[in-house]
Amino acid sequence: MPIVFAVISALIIIVIVYIFNKILSFRVCPVCAGVSMTWFIISLAVGLGWLPFLQYQLVIAILMGGTAVGIASQAEKKFPKFADKIFLFKTPIIFGGFLLAYWGVSRITLGSILIEALVLIFAAYVFFIRKSKINDSGTNENIEKLKKDMEECC
Repeated sequence: MPIVFAVISALIIIVIVYIFNKILSFRVCPVCAGVSMTWFIISLAVGLGWLPFLQYQLVIAILMGGTAVGIASQAEKKFPKFADKIFLFKTPIIFGGFLLAYWGVSRITLGSILIEALVLIFAAYVFFIRKSKINDSGTNENIEKLKKDMEECC
């Protein structure tokens, strides 16, 4: 039953974020938000004693692992020049995320939940709110420079 609760919760959050994306000045991945917010809410409920730890431990772990892989995927999109450096970039993010997920699931306390909230806020800022210098400003300037060079060349 806990997995059914988690899936329904994630789907509801996905729909809400999808709708909010239409009015926000920035876009958030609805699936990323749905998965992350679901394990965060369940962890908070477990930490407050509202849900039994043993019944929800596996669900939290699965969803946290999904978040670790999702962060690596978003990092690949946000920083494309590092995308082909799998052992220097993607692998450490994923396995570092797995270690953090293990730590988070193995000791659900209000302190660990606060740390998890800070990590999620930081990740949301880096991947969805903050404008990337690599993708935005650098790319547009490079395109304009290339256009100008081609016009002068031929």
